[in-house]
Amino acid sequence: MIITSQVRFTKELPVDQVWQITRSKKNLAPGALWVPELAPSDALFRRYLTEWKGQPGPVWWKQYSEIFLRELQDTMLPKLRELWKLEKAGRNIGLTCFCAEYIYCHRFLIAGFLRTKGLYDIKEWAPPGQAYFAGAT
Repeated sequence: MIITSQVRFTKELPVDQVWQITRSKKNLAPGALWVPELAPSDALFRRYLTEWKGQPGPVWWKQYSEIFLRELQDTMLPKLRELWKLEKAGRNIGLTCFCAEYIYCHRFLIAGFLRTKGLYDIKEWAPPGQAYFAGAT
């Protein structure tokens, strides 16, 4: 199973291993492996910060997701294959980042991509009592 979530829930995730999929290692959660290969490129992240941050998701999400999915196809496939193999071997892996809204986050796009490749056991997770955002499964 692949479980996606926010970094702040790393300690609580019911997984064997956590991959923190962020650009920076600066705030690496204790016990997490830093996997920048599954984070947005520096250029895309800078664009988000300078053009889109603070705007409603519907304003920028289509453009952001198109760029990220191209990056995924161009550079992320080896790491996604590794993730796939771990999941198929029975390992539960958590993918975490700092985004609060799952439906406007690259972990949502990664989960969707993996589903198109036949890996359906993917869930967005929050501790009991925490609200899920719309679109989380």
